[in-house]
Amino acid sequence: MSFSSDDGRLLQLIVATFVETDEQHPRYPIADIAAQILALLEEKSPEERSEFQQLLQLFHSPFLGFTYGGAFRSFEQLNKTERENVFQSWSQSRFAKLRKGYQALKKLSSFISYSYRDDAGTLLTADITQYKDLDTSDSPKNQQIPFQHLSNHIQCEVLIIGSGAGAGVAAARFAKAGKEVLIVEKAAWMPFSEMNGREAEMVSQQYEERGALTNVDGSMTIFAGATLGGGTSINWQACFKTPDYILEEWAEKSGIQAFTSKAYQESQDYVWDRIGAGNEAIIHNRNNQLLIQGSKALHQTVNDIAKNSSHCNADGAESCGWCGFGCRKGSKQSSLATFLQDAFDQGAKVLDRCYIERLTFSGNAVNGAEGIHTDAQGKQTFVKISAEKVIVAAGSIHSPALLMRSGIRHPQLGKNLYLHPVVPVPALYKEEVKAWSGAMMTSTNDEYIQLEGRYGYKIETPPPHSGLLALGMPWNSPQVFEEKMKSIRNMGVFIVLGRDEFTGRIALSKDGRPQIHYQLHAADQKRLMHGMMNAARIHAAAGAQEIALPHVRPTFLSSEIVQDEKAFQQAVDTLRWKKGDFTLFSAHQMGTCRMGTFYSESVVRPDGQVWNVPGLYVMDASVFPVCSGVNPMVSILAVVDWMCRQQGL
Repeated sequence: MSFSSDDGRLLQLIVATFVETDEQHPRYPIADIAAQILALLEEKSPEERSEFQQLLQLFHSPFLGFTYGGAFRSFEQLNKTERENVFQSWSQSRFAKLRKGYQALKKLSSFISYSYRDDAGTLLTADITQYKDLDTSDSPKNQQIPFQHLSNHIQCEVLIIGSGAGAGVAAARFAKAGKEVLIVEKAAWMPFSEMNGREAEMVSQQYEERGALTNVDGSMTIFAGATLGGGTSINWQACFKTPDYILEEWAEKSGIQAFTSKAYQESQDYVWDRIGAGNEAIIHNRNNQLLIQGSKALHQTVNDIAKNSSHCNADGAESCGWCGFGCRKGSKQSSLATFLQDAFDQGAKVLDRCYIERLTFSGNAVNGAEGIHTDAQGKQTFVKISAEKVIVAAGSIHSPALLMRSGIRHPQLGKNLYLHPVVPVPALYKEEVKAWSGAMMTSTNDEYIQLEGRYGYKIETPPPHSGLLALGMPWNSPQVFEEKMKSIRNMGVFIVLGRDEFTGRIALSKDGRPQIHYQLHAADQKRLMHGMMNAARIHAAAGAQEIALPHVRPTFLSSEIVQDEKAFQQAVDTLRWKKGDFTLFSAHQMGTCRMGTFYSESVVRPDGQVWNVPGLYVMDASVFPVCSGVNPMVSILAVVDWMCRQQGL
């Protein structure tokens, strides 16, 4: 079922309610923004489309009045003030479904509006944000990708499904061993020359579900890479080896004692060197300087973060800050630039734009896969791939979904989903911060990484481009919202990254897509709230004028209140902290096909092979016994390198 023209007109009113401050002289092309939202929704699963259509039907109905104690009229029949009242009520409703509806509509409206560009490429909010664009006057040399010739039946020795961190290491190892390797990626390759730094455009083309991926209850926005190179192409380059205390836990949980061995350390050291990880030449931007300054003022542990990049400092990192949209300069040592390039050099090929629907089998053994290739013009071609060995490296969301669609059954498959839940903590400073500009995420506060046993949180620094900042900024009215957005240049933003102890799961929708079932556990939320308050205190210690809590009720506290322990706790306690009440993100997905030595507790063996399925392997973050507790790229690389070594590669 598709959305109607009436739905489109209704959505225009909804978008305008969130972002338009002057109906007589509108800033935004509301009809186009509403059309973009509807196009995005058309690509959702049947369940999600149906739920959204039900939501719009409520807006069409006079029964809408019952949801906010207002007039018995449809949304179209309300005036602008009454429409704002609807969302002000829904944002704090006692009904979770209304809070979910509010969050979805607010996030989509604000993100697209505050990252919207006209036909000339001009950001419509440039006059209020004074946001500086990426300089695209250069003409970077594109990487040469060896693409596979498209046909209905392709043969190879090793088929690798996915192209991120795990896929890259596996491809390099098998290709070096002389195997004929084919890497299949559902998304498209983006050459350097097309990486223009335009937020909405880049997110739409390089992220899962165009950046609109959420868990089923809508309480968490989930960022995952969907481009050749996977998450390594669009991540923030934070490099951490897996901490020893977590490797000890991995060994305990999985029964794989090698995690604490010299051999595993050799894998960590090898991948660390191959991606050029290091922190010798880090230049901290102002946002990172504030985290360091505030942490030291509170006598808390703060460390530099190693980066996997080269020649970024030629201009003092002034042209940096757009790594989340791909690295136009080619400085980021992503999987595409390192391990996949190693595989290409040994003859491996790539088939992008190909969605693998299912694996194929001969008896119990895997013998290939089937999928659909979609070219740039939208033409679809059925593809059958025959292979002696299949490596599933599609990530912790898609790897279990593919195994499920293919008939693999296991009591742990899709379970044990870790997401490293994140809350943002913005603050307003007197000085200009321009937190999106310069090298991002170069420092981390590690004071409470073991707040309770092995579980705690890190405080890091994101690059809050205008759309992302708008997505996370609390809303009360379009006027107040825009007034806060005018302060983007003076906003410093920290994020609290929690190591979650409790897990969710991946299930399948009616059409076979992955559904993310995850609710933040009370114990994990308690640690996140501790981190939120600590991040606010760090802001205050660094000289912030006011600090925003990540809550749907706009709550901006002065530094004096934040530094008064009793007053700060009272301010936090007056707010309700249930799902949908506060901003929650995730950029790390782990654990849904976890590895181990016992069939009943693990989906794959220590070498990555799926139990009782010869020739089928999983090699990505989904095999983690428990979450990594740090940004997981290096952990993925090391795990997969170690797995490959177990096979003599």
